[in-house]
Amino acid sequence: CYFRIDDADGKTVFETTVLATSQREKTTVTLDARTSKQPWKLYRRGIGFVKWNGNAEGLTLSPTPE
Repeated sequence: CYFRIDDADGKTVFETTVLATSQREKTTVTLDARTSKQPWKLYRRGIGFVKWNGNAEGLTLSPTPE
């Protein structure tokens, strides 16, 4: 599964693959509003799961036509 996170300016702040050819079972990322502009966009290609573990009040994930 391919994951990429872009900030509000379109700059990629995180990019990786999990399983498949990478043999990586999991990955983690810390998003910091002091270093990258919100909102962030998560792109996922393939079968993969997202787990939120943070102190924010909430997280919104939704599909887009992009």
